Amino acid sequence: MSGLLVAEQSLVVRQLLVDIGQAANPSYDASGNYNGGAWPAFSPTEPSSPDECITVQDTPGRLLAASQVDGEWAEYFGVQIRLRSLVEADGKAKLNAIVNALDKTVLRQVVTVGGNSCCVHNLIRRGSVLPLGFQRGTKRSLFTVNYEVDLYEL
Repeated sequence: MSGLLVAEQSLVVRQLLVDIGQAANPSYDASGNYNGGAWPAFSPTEPSSPDECITVQDTPGRLLAASQVDGEWAEYFGVQIRLRSLVEADGKAKLNAIVNALDKTVLRQVVTVGGNSCCVHNLIRRGSVLPLGFQRGTKRSLFTVNYEVDLYEL
């Protein structure tokens, strides 16, 4: 596993969401207005617009064990998927669709980020979708779900 992918697993999962059709790549016009597809995915920071978006951030992972052959540690990398929506029911439904897709369809999925390819062997969900209430100072609902990601560089 290279340092790039270990440090930026959230970028891999963000691109994975785009690759499996659960998110869009963000796009803005010359004036800075969002003009891309529905449910753009960002990582690691979340912009103020659009109202409906997905943000993937790194979280602590879990060390498994050291290899007896070379002493290299195996690790599941942690990510949090956060979703923001103006309509609470739409946000909850979208994050549940993402969870369903990640839980049931991702197995040895090749993902390329910045010219580096890796294989997402699988994702392990660490709990159910968690509603966080409204984003401070707005009417936008927030939801999160956490995963551990088993990935390796190709």
